[in-house]
Amino acid sequence: HIAREFAMSATLKGKIVSSFKLHGLSLQRDAAQFLVDVLSPVSDVEVEDWLDKIIDGVQKQALTSSLIGRDHVDWAVQDCSVGTDRESDKVFQVIDAFSIPRLSYNIDRKKFIPNAAIESMPCLHGSARTKAELFKERYTILHQRTLRHELFTPPVAGAPLEQQTKKFQLRPVEYLLGTTARLGRVIVLGMLTQLKEGKYFLEDPTGSVELDLSEAIFHTGIFTENCFVLAEGMYDDRLFHVSALGFPPAETSRATRSYFGNVNFFGGSSSACAKSSVCQHMNVEDKRLREILTHFVYAYSHIWLKLKQKTLMPCLSFYQTCGLTSPR
Repeated sequence: HIAREFAMSATLKGKIVSSFKLHGLSLQRDAAQFLVDVLSPVSDVEVEDWLDKIIDGVQKQALTSSLIGRDHVDWAVQDCSVGTDRESDKVFQVIDAFSIPRLSYNIDRKKFIPNAAIESMPCLHGSARTKAELFKERYTILHQRTLRHELFTPPVAGAPLEQQTKKFQLRPVEYLLGTTARLGRVIVLGMLTQLKEGKYFLEDPTGSVELDLSEAIFHTGIFTENCFVLAEGMYDDRLFHVSALGFPPAETSRATRSYFGNVNFFGGSSSACAKSSVCQHMNVEDKRLREILTHFVYAYSHIWLKLKQKTLMPCLSFYQTCGLTSPR
């Protein structure tokens, strides 16, 4: 009997480890044993579903390594046990500035991870390097977002020449400073600063270049010092002659979520973003609403059939909105 249980545990452990490897993750020994203990009472049919949920819960976390420890899987198991409908989630929460997760965009991994360089305890008055780190983080976030815009994504191989000519390429400031030749139609993302009185510069983590704004066309927006802009123009003789100045393109929340999933950037009790939790909750409520409306009897009065476009049709469209069949 003991030998049989040992063999079953070894089989389950192998299935757990292989499932995590399929997602590019490795389990520490104590983490794998913890999952064996958790999933042992579960039937073989349900093990696969539970593993998918646990792995999904692990991937929601801000991982700094592909090696998964006991804490990660413990948190994922607790998250799964809360329930998929998340009816207990609070839609409105007050989250103070000191409780917001301090995440930084990792250029190599192309995801947001906890910033280990930030002090463990937040402070109201930052240190001398805090201001520089603030602008650097801001630049990194805007840069990766701008590169995803359709105007700056590399053209697809074999695409028509028309589409290729509509693409632009972002250049860092060091690209301008490292050349002695004249450059035409260059686009640079940087921070607008006034390093010398009366002279404006464009600055990024690679350097700064002086601007000539005498013939610049300003797009819609309010331009202030320390704001990040896209500058287009010509570089000649260590001076960037700007022809157009505008802000980086905005991005919808749906587009952002398509790249980063349901990462919770603002903190709170939920592991996923509030919108995702609310949508899941509303899907459950929609099903309940349909069930309730199906068993209702509706009484209408003062419906003028001669004016059916104004009276009858709105009533019938209500049923279609709820996913119900119109009454006969």
